[in-house]
Amino acid sequence: MFLLSLKAVPENTSLMAIYEVYNLETDLVKKMMAGKVFYNPESIDFWFRTLLPYTQLSDEEKNAHREKIARKFHKIN
Repeated sequence: MFLLSLKAVPENTSLMAIYEVYNLETDLVKKMMAGKVFYNPESIDFWFRTLLPYTQLSDEEKNAHREKIARKFHKIN
């Protein structure tokens, strides 16, 4: 087992999970396979159509979003 050294731990970790990068994929696949919830094709199509417009952004909009996220997380770290 590797020693885990974190740069910072946020105060509220209720919506987070901390994994060692070496185990992340294996753990996620196990959780997905064990899960009983599967989405039907209609639900997947609905979410695809709903979210697709948010992927059609200009480079300027993408950069502005990246900068906003970087500023937000810089406050945490």
